[in-house]
Amino acid sequence: LEGIDKLCVQALDEVTKLDARKFSEMVAECFQTQLSNGVQVELKDGGAEIPVTSETRKEFVELVIKARLEESILQARAMQKGLAQIVPLRMLRLFSWYDLEILVCGNPNIEIEVLRRHTKYSGLSASHPVAKFLWKALNSFNQEARQMFLR
Repeated sequence: LEGIDKLCVQALDEVTKLDARKFSEMVAECFQTQLSNGVQVELKDGGAEIPVTSETRKEFVELVIKARLEESILQARAMQKGLAQIVPLRMLRLFSWYDLEILVCGNPNIEIEVLRRHTKYSGLSASHPVAKFLWKALNSFNQEARQMFLR
């Protein structure tokens, strides 16, 4: 689930870490969750009316994870079917999800020197102070900030 919704995983992790007193003070959830499309769903029959307690929070977390993973089954199957038309499924089993992601999407790490070598300037040169400032700023960015810049 972390690869799909990191914030959800962090929130669920916090729910499990709270001591019983803090949990009862801070958490006012029922057995329902919001899916990625914004729709509220009950995690079990009558879940909208069943409060989550310190004693039932483990079940709540498990049901949220199950619901969030199951919400994308149709899309995952469609992707699998399309991918299978290009690469035999038995071959895909040789790759971890991380390796497959890199093969499909490319390396997520952005190397500033590679970007600099392939940059074409228009209206200024690589030695212009603005260009130098840009490269200095990009070098200071972490990978996430570099990805956001390129988007």
